[in-house]
Amino acid sequence: MYGDEYRDWKGWSGDLFGVVTPVDEAYFNAEVKKFGPLTASPIRVLEIGFGNGAFLAYATKRGWDVVGTELDPGLVSAATARGFSAFTVGDLSRFDSNSFDFVVAFDVLEHIDRTALEQFVTDVGRVLVPGGRFLARFPNGDSPVGMPHQNGDLTHVTAIGRFAVLQLGYAAQLEVVSLSGMAAPLRANSLIRTTHRVITGPLKYLINLTKNVLYFPATPVDFVSVNLVAVFLKPT
Repeated sequence: MYGDEYRDWKGWSGDLFGVVTPVDEAYFNAEVKKFGPLTASPIRVLEIGFGNGAFLAYATKRGWDVVGTELDPGLVSAATARGFSAFTVGDLSRFDSNSFDFVVAFDVLEHIDRTALEQFVTDVGRVLVPGGRFLARFPNGDSPVGMPHQNGDLTHVTAIGRFAVLQLGYAAQLEVVSLSGMAAPLRANSLIRTTHRVITGPLKYLINLTKNVLYFPATPVDFVSVNLVAVFLKPT
């Protein structure tokens, strides 16, 4: 299902491909903070499933040595035409062990069958350097507000929540160092959306706090975010 029709439906073609907007940059900055201090030099990053190429452009702008992968050869052609290092692959076998400081996968895990997820995360751990981190964003399987995203794409096959993330980390021998809702910096694409975030932010916090106090005091679950973001650490 990943081809011209899917690419056009997602809007991953044309002049907007490989462009990082100020709003994109604010969002990526907020998520990258979850990595902790960035001490490696140069920083080598692998993006699995680069989609519209926004993160490739972001990482390049930061001076990182970034490589991207996709299943769609058309997207790979678009990326290489814009000077990015990109490959058409379905797994990580082409990459050496201990070769990346960070791996990111925005909206990828939900496309992988649950029977293959454990091996996928284990393979990510293999290509990470000791102390490297893996950031993954996916629809929030712990909350009804995540279901429109999960069910809104026919290629989504697996819903993932907090406890599944912890299970994946355990199986892949990676430590889950962060698991939260996706970052929501105040800067948005319009004044209306920015105002909406300012007004609803405190309300969402109270809803989340209330539900966790009532139902999940020991292992908090983020009910109010449409996506979850997990950061895994490869032990040194």
